[in-house]
Amino acid sequence: MAGRMNKTNGAQQRPIRVTMLGLRALFGAQGGIETHARDVSQGLLEAFPDGVQLEVIERQPYVDPNRQVPEWATKLALKAIWSPRSTGAEAIVHTLLGVLRAGLTRPDILHIHGIGPALLTPLARLLGLRVVVTHHGQDYAREKWGAFARMMLKTGERFAARFANERIVIAPGLDAQLLAMYGSQFHYVPNAAPAFTRGSQTHMLRALNIEAGAYVLHVGRIVPEKRQLDLIQALAQLPDARWKLVLAGGNDHPNAYEQLVRSAARADKRVVMAGVLPPADINQLLSHTGLFVLPSTHEGLPISLLEAMAVGAPVLVSHLPSLDALGLPAECYADAENVAQWANAMRERMAVATNPPQAVDWSPWMAAFSIDSVARQTFAIYERALAH
Repeated sequence: MAGRMNKTNGAQQRPIRVTMLGLRALFGAQGGIETHARDVSQGLLEAFPDGVQLEVIERQPYVDPNRQVPEWATKLALKAIWSPRSTGAEAIVHTLLGVLRAGLTRPDILHIHGIGPALLTPLARLLGLRVVVTHHGQDYAREKWGAFARMMLKTGERFAARFANERIVIAPGLDAQLLAMYGSQFHYVPNAAPAFTRGSQTHMLRALNIEAGAYVLHVGRIVPEKRQLDLIQALAQLPDARWKLVLAGGNDHPNAYEQLVRSAARADKRVVMAGVLPPADINQLLSHTGLFVLPSTHEGLPISLLEAMAVGAPVLVSHLPSLDALGLPAECYADAENVAQWANAMRERMAVATNPPQAVDWSPWMAAFSIDSVARQTFAIYERALAH
């Protein structure tokens, strides 16, 4: 697309100038929001090279000055702004500074990611900005937050519903739920499936001392709602010493739950703490796992699940509304917090596992999650926001 066209005289207009805000860093920071923003940015720049100018505001403490960015990212502007590095304050302080900066730079669209940062939506509108908010999940349901933080997150959700020009949700079914709650339309635009392909390399398996097809893999932050402790307890009920549990991920801020997980892992030699890994290493672990697991009590549309399905890994996930809406086979689900049920489900998968593991054909489920499709839907929402 060469740019926007004037509907009255066909004259070419300048590209849509978009500023994204609400994430830590586009490269090098773990998290679903960061991955989503990166995928959407890539898709927009590739699908509309002359139709969009993209700026991403990042939090300074998460930006590695020596990082390498892919070729497509040289076409966007990355702007690091100071923020405190504390769980309670960094997002809101950084978003405030980002909104004030946008008030000066005047983008056509300020795209805010997350219901916490959406608390600043009214200020952005007062500054005369057109705002699109992406709702990445009902974060107030996460176990890590206290009463005050949950109240503020709910307020951010309400402000997004009331004040944003357009609103996006990434979890299936959440659009209808929020419409019923607030009477405002939210557009369902899912996370994009990564461009992962099933790999053959095995150096990470050797480094972690694990065997192809004989390990259960979890990828995600070590926080209470991810339920890594449930996985360790489920593994303890399984007698096969050959199988291991690999926990890939970490946490930006040390917390008591992470210490509990690490302590439990030290007590069982079958538990491998792999830490935060780059995408290429995650791809390798997913390609050879006997089972990818997601026992969470809260999820939107987890990118780690899409990554696992993209490489054909067998999966086992919690019964949650957003995950049930994917319509996976019944054997792919277990009840969250039911350790015995998870142990039984894992035992059944272990009994039929092969080495090398056999790929599952998830293609019927993956068609809706292409980066190009997600980018084009997002661009259409930008145009809607500019139209009113």
